[in-house]
Amino acid sequence: MSLQMGQAMNVSLAIDEKVAKITINRVAQRNAISAKMWDQITEHAQTIAKSDAQVVLVRGAGGVFCSGADLEELKELKDLESAKGYWRRMTRALDAVADLSMPTIAILEKFCFGGGCLLAIACDLRYATTDTIFSIPVAKLGFILDTATVRRLIALVGPGSAKELLFQGGTVDGDKALSYGLINNLFDVMELDLQIRDVVKNLLGANAISIVQLKETINRVTRGLAIDASVLAEEENLIAERFLRLGNLS
Repeated sequence: MSLQMGQAMNVSLAIDEKVAKITINRVAQRNAISAKMWDQITEHAQTIAKSDAQVVLVRGAGGVFCSGADLEELKELKDLESAKGYWRRMTRALDAVADLSMPTIAILEKFCFGGGCLLAIACDLRYATTDTIFSIPVAKLGFILDTATVRRLIALVGPGSAKELLFQGGTVDGDKALSYGLINNLFDVMELDLQIRDVVKNLLGANAISIVQLKETINRVTRGLAIDASVLAEEENLIAERFLRLGNLS
């Protein structure tokens, strides 16, 4: 399947050879995300969910990932309902990406701030260039975050580092982000694309059904979902089915 969408949008989608690519393209504003762009991310995630894509890449155009939500747009909010509406559009996008069944990879360059960092956290894997800096300045701006977003951050870095990132709201460099567990690896700018190609190749070479089921299990644990007898029985059946497939291959 080959698909191109959103050429006139600030967030575009391309799907080719089982790889979906979401690109944030608002370079003059360092890819700050507007309300309409959050909607576009949601729409693209919904399209990907119905496609045959096995890997999703999320990247910013112009060698920059994202400087965060569009603060100038936020300043124009006049009442509680419009503010709630903006937040719902943002969380719908984050949840839509987080809920995709296939692995998602955030490719981080230069700036990974605010809402952009939350988008990266909603992905499964995060790879950054050595010159990338990170910040979630909610406390500095007087904002707070919802439980689902904070849970995703804690699942990555633990409660202590999550508090440090959120309470202080300052910038951290790639080495610090890597030590926190906020990102999976750091690469030199010139090596980034080659390294990402290797990651994608490895994911496409693995069993897609296994990856989907493993992601579902990891999400169940990190989201604190119930693990009752029915869940355990379903898991046992799935595991046994995969064992039988191995025997059929011999």
